[in-house]
Amino acid sequence: MLWLVAISLAVFVVLGLVVRIVQQRASSDDRTTTQEAVSDAHNEAPDAPQYRVRQNALLSESELNFARELDAAARLLLDSHGPVRVAAKVNLADLLSPACQRGSNTPYRSWLNSIDRKHVDFVLVDADWKPVCAIELDDKSHNRPAASKNDATKDNAFHTAGLPFIRVATKRGYSRHDLARRITEATPQARQPAAQ
Repeated sequence: MLWLVAISLAVFVVLGLVVRIVQQRASSDDRTTTQEAVSDAHNEAPDAPQYRVRQNALLSESELNFARELDAAARLLLDSHGPVRVAAKVNLADLLSPACQRGSNTPYRSWLNSIDRKHVDFVLVDADWKPVCAIELDDKSHNRPAASKNDATKDNAFHTAGLPFIRVATKRGYSRHDLARRITEATPQARQPAAQ
């Protein structure tokens, strides 16, 4: 009779282990569904490039410190369409386009190439996401000859497009009120609300 109890106990232990293994596989399948979908997509195009999310922040520490104060300054400003928002690291070719017709006998492609793959650090936009002004945070890297050429390209691009462009030297801290004042001075449509 004792052997019958031992066998019954062994059967219950084995069944418990089988149930646990099935549950673990089911939860593992849930976690890998996305990975399998990505893997399946890659298997369909095995030569397709693979990517990963960068582990560092989108902005450098200096840019992030500036962005916090710029965001606060933007909240102090109103334009004719409502609140002003901050966009970071905007590609110049997404913001500006050559002021000539496309065609083989025009400088369109050359002018576009001169701004493509370049970005401006920050763009203030209105409630409709139309650009109000662009802001470049100038750190010591802007003293290099290659950076000077890029800076000249940006200066010319914004000047000829008629979009206000503000350069701010990097420093330890920034004043949101000073930034709001500089933006207001540079942009006729931006204004600070009256004190209440």
